[in-house]
Amino acid sequence: MKLYLVQHAKADVKAGETERTLTEEGIAELLKIASFLKIHARVSPHTIFHSEKIRAKQTADILAEHITPQHIQEVPTGLAPMDDPGEWVKKANELTDDCMIVGHMPHLSKLATTLLERKDDKMSISFRNSGVVCLQYIDNDWTLLWTVIPEILK
Repeated sequence: MKLYLVQHAKADVKAGETERTLTEEGIAELLKIASFLKIHARVSPHTIFHSEKIRAKQTADILAEHITPQHIQEVPTGLAPMDDPGEWVKKANELTDDCMIVGHMPHLSKLATTLLERKDDKMSISFRNSGVVCLQYIDNDWTLLWTVIPEILK
């Protein structure tokens, strides 16, 4: 089971918090990502979950046009920027099909951090031959910036 975490595309900063829509630049960037996910990474989640904010819905809809999930589901609680990730940690551990969550910062970062946190010696990042994992040092802390493995570049 794979869980894809996606931050919504760039949105208009002048609009109110709940009314922010995607900018032309945000849509253009998102279309590039959607194309890559479809053609090169062969991403095909069963469901795309998104917050109730317009920018998340627009992002989910554009992604869905390219990767054709079976379902798109708006989630009224638990995916807002400041929500506690605990609810989605529990849900993620119960998922059986590949899913995608389109949400907001800092919620997505907190969710990923919590899911990756290990209390044993198991690896939280899966390495592959020829794969590249990029970590970035910011504010005296390391964060996972991105990862690329040969399988997604076919």
